[in-house]
Amino acid sequence: MTILLRCSFIICLLNLLLLGRASAINPVGTSNDNQDYFDLANNTNDFLSVGLVSVPGASCSGAWIGDDLVLTARHCGGGPNSITFTFPNGQAYGSINHWTSNLAANVNDLAIVQLAETPNVPANYISGKIRPNNDGVAGQLGTLVGYSTIGRSAGHNTITAASNTGETQAIRSNASAFELGAILNSGDSGGPLFVQEDDGSFSIVGVAAVLFNNFDIWANPVAYYEQIEFGRQTNHFGFFQDGEPVPQLMGDTNRDLILDHRDVQNLMTGWKQDHSGLTATQAWLRGDFDGNHTTDLKDVFTLHQALQSNGLSFPFEALTVPEPSGMCVILIGIALLPRVRQPS
Repeated sequence: MTILLRCSFIICLLNLLLLGRASAINPVGTSNDNQDYFDLANNTNDFLSVGLVSVPGASCSGAWIGDDLVLTARHCGGGPNSITFTFPNGQAYGSINHWTSNLAANVNDLAIVQLAETPNVPANYISGKIRPNNDGVAGQLGTLVGYSTIGRSAGHNTITAASNTGETQAIRSNASAFELGAILNSGDSGGPLFVQEDDGSFSIVGVAAVLFNNFDIWANPVAYYEQIEFGRQTNHFGFFQDGEPVPQLMGDTNRDLILDHRDVQNLMTGWKQDHSGLTATQAWLRGDFDGNHTTDLKDVFTLHQALQSNGLSFPFEALTVPEPSGMCVILIGIALLPRVRQPS
């Protein structure tokens, strides 16, 4: 009798504890305990890169991908100076730039936000890394981390399709129930989809975009990997925004992988011209290497330095003679250019 009473008491206690939590959908390969999803989002160092993206009148999710850059969804909106990114520990940073990709398809529902400064976050905050390709991703368990209506949490589901050029899809456990485990809830937009690599680290293979026909669909940052990395190196995200192939050689205006007089001629065509309204490729062809919508002295020095590595130099005498102060800038710039020793 005593044993039965004790068992009944334990069962009642368990029922009371469970009533304190919302019922959860059992996602593929995980338990149905909601607390697991909160713990997963907040206690995994790789996921601490995921923060709250705040825009006027709305909020989304996003991932800090190192330096001063955040990856999120284009449809979240926001202007260059109107976005705030807040880390899990409450550190918040404003923005100074916002580049968006072409929204012709869900695969392109991507945006890069440049913060006002490089975040100074705790050492255990590991910046997100975009996977260079999606080879072997289909069939893996994906983990979405985001700020949905129930708060910062994570969910699992199996990735059913993942290409290097198309969308990344994961089937929902239950498309009609917006709870933990049935991922892509309101507010998750822009949140990253991670897969775990063989070394235990996590890589980003998707950005939360839309729910369609019982599938969660993510935009595919892998398709823009080269454009994003080129933008990181040059602070020029025009090729990401236009979805065009990035140049393989700095200073190579016509992208023929040869640095010669034709590159000089192309730059001279664009010298001091306004390139607003041109695509990144069109502006690059005219010598605008830094994406500031004109071909100026900085671009000339960039080409000169590139030509030096090929045993050539830029014919500065071909430029329109500037005012004396401008000539001083040219002479100082030439003097400061590093000398590249040519092989004997």
